[in-house]
Amino acid sequence: NINLILDNNLLDIKNSSLYVSDSPVLIDGRIDKKSTVDISIKAEKIPLPVLFNAFAPKNVRNTYNFKSGDLSFNLNLKGKLKNAIATANATLINLFIGDKSNNFVLKNEKFASEFSIKGQNLEGDIQNNNFGILLPKTKSKLFADKLEIKIADKNIEIKENNLNLNNNSSLVSFLF
Repeated sequence: NINLILDNNLLDIKNSSLYVSDSPVLIDGRIDKKSTVDISIKAEKIPLPVLFNAFAPKNVRNTYNFKSGDLSFNLNLKGKLKNAIATANATLINLFIGDKSNNFVLKNEKFASEFSIKGQNLEGDIQNNNFGILLPKTKSKLFADKLEIKIADKNIEIKENNLNLNNNSSLVSFLF
């Protein structure tokens, strides 16, 4: 259900939505005749396997199992079009994907990000909890309980994190 009004140099998007499975994507906002934008796009728990099965090429669908993963996001664009400020928050929970040959499994409990873009400046935070790669044929595992990244002023700071290899080796990683 998309409701667009184009009238007198105005684009108005009112109470618009679309659905991915049973999860709504809500769109609302406007661009006025002075080129001021205020648009919001929100979604809660979009099931990524549904999108994968609908849009991935057949050879990719035949190669990988995308068992779970729900994406939620909130995107906003505000201000004059030439220098509008964009903000984005996204959360991905319960990601589970592997290949059908059982060579690897990728698991992730929760990925959360928050970004703002103003002109050429990008700032943001990323937090990732319980990321793991499993290699069933070799019985190898690599897990990271927590990963935190901060992006500001063209710098990327990755905080100290612990990697667990095969449940018996712990590595402390310092990046940047």
